[in-house]
Amino acid sequence: MSFWDGRKTLITGGSGFIGSHLVDHLLDAGADVRVVGRNRDNLEKKIGDRISGVDFYTGDIRDPDVAVACCKDRDSVFHLAAQVAGAGWNSAHPGTMLTQNLACGIHMLDGAVKNNVERFLCVSSACVYQSHCTVPTPEDEGFVGEPDQSNFGYGWSKRTLEAQARGYAQEYPMKIGIVRPYNGYGPRDDFEPETSHAIPALIRKVVEGMNPI
Repeated sequence: MSFWDGRKTLITGGSGFIGSHLVDHLLDAGADVRVVGRNRDNLEKKIGDRISGVDFYTGDIRDPDVAVACCKDRDSVFHLAAQVAGAGWNSAHPGTMLTQNLACGIHMLDGAVKNNVERFLCVSSACVYQSHCTVPTPEDEGFVGEPDQSNFGYGWSKRTLEAQARGYAQEYPMKIGIVRPYNGYGPRDDFEPETSHAIPALIRKVVEGMNPI
């Protein structure tokens, strides 16, 4: 029997690239899967008929009441939701990236604590690191210097999420983990010029024959 068999889970950002694959894996493991998001259709486009096995809670987690309500009766929360975009948009909107993502993390951790959630996973980002970090990069460099200017707002929002998670882990009994993914890629990725990350953006340029890339 899987650890996740029958376990009541909640995923924020479940309609996204990585989140939708997590939905698939948890369904395969027998978990009770709830996804919170603003548009059910976005998830259905990713996972098709499997949407019937998902409890979709419609709402915006930047609203603290939504964050509390969607955590009700959940054992584990996977917090993947974030406002993301390409480097150009990030550079032009650092304030928006910071405040919108701060709201997501603050309200979700608070909502989980208020519902006595057992486990909480914070999905941070490699964008917490400064431009010139050691390679291979030790985790403790995540708070050295400032995030790269191209991801200034997003990077600081993820640093703050990690700091809040560490504080909550010390203050409350909820078990909290933090991961820092690098550039993921694969099926269901975003290939739009304005919002795609480095790898899918490069793939699109190659397919379209851009020279130089």
